[in-house]
Amino acid sequence: MVEIASRLRAILTPKLLSTIYHLSVPAPGSSPETLFTRFYGDTDSILTQSLYDLTFHQVFVPLSQIPSDIWPEDFLSLLPDPATNDFLIQALALVLLLDQIPRLIFKRHDTRWAYGFFGPLACRLAQQLDGLPPLLRANNVDRWLGLGLGLSWEDHMLRCSLHLLPSVHAEDLAAQTRAQTLSETTRKAVEAHFHLHDPSRHDPRADISHPASLPRLVAGPIPPVYYTGKGYEVFFFFDCQANRAHVGVLEKFRRYPWRNAPLGRDSTGSEMEYLEEIGDFARMEERVAGEIREDVRRGIGRPLKGWKDIEAECQG
Repeated sequence: MVEIASRLRAILTPKLLSTIYHLSVPAPGSSPETLFTRFYGDTDSILTQSLYDLTFHQVFVPLSQIPSDIWPEDFLSLLPDPATNDFLIQALALVLLLDQIPRLIFKRHDTRWAYGFFGPLACRLAQQLDGLPPLLRANNVDRWLGLGLGLSWEDHMLRCSLHLLPSVHAEDLAAQTRAQTLSETTRKAVEAHFHLHDPSRHDPRADISHPASLPRLVAGPIPPVYYTGKGYEVFFFFDCQANRAHVGVLEKFRRYPWRNAPLGRDSTGSEMEYLEEIGDFARMEERVAGEIREDVRRGIGRPLKGWKDIEAECQG
């Protein structure tokens, strides 16, 4: 286990994590429009290419060769002492590296690596970060304020809220419950800071109780018309609403049916009806889905593929 931890530290260096942080986290003072584009709009091709160049061959390929069940139980051992300032930036960078970046840069067969390998690792990290004493947590706004980086309150809150991503994305009701509790804390803090009420809690058009709420929400105008403001509060309120929209589908199916194809899972009858209902949301090409199902049936796993490999495969 010591050898595995050493291998991981050789890959997950402080320099790498610092670079990930500065690339992945929107710059201080970014406009609300920039945040919507980054997290809910069209993919930023320049950012995606930069993250791919930085991480695919040098980070994700070697990490994928270390089975998840032999990673150290204590993920925090890969980070600086939680009491140090470096811990805040590196912890957030590792969260984004394991959760958000694979979802951004992996394509086709590699999507299963995002959902089935790196995502669960990110969730384990998030659980351990949440288990720290409150004053040491990396999502503590007061700790970020104490760094003296000249960030606005909104910048600090954004950095804290990004820690929710692994738990929101997890196919685990306990993790989802934890995420919703923290998201609600964020929402109330935003209401108090801006002296406003979240309109999504009172407008019937903002109902997120249906299992198809998330696909419907992200397919519509972003932000929806019932958000009348134009400030940062609109992004935070919408982000909390999107987090809540994950709950209905997870409660009904105990998993996200749109991940069945990337993970080679068979859909139940009710899941097939649901997938038809949500249309093209996260839909995978049937040829690729069939190949993944065959891999699962044969008990094999394909290695990570780079963009050039996938382009050549498609052309072939």
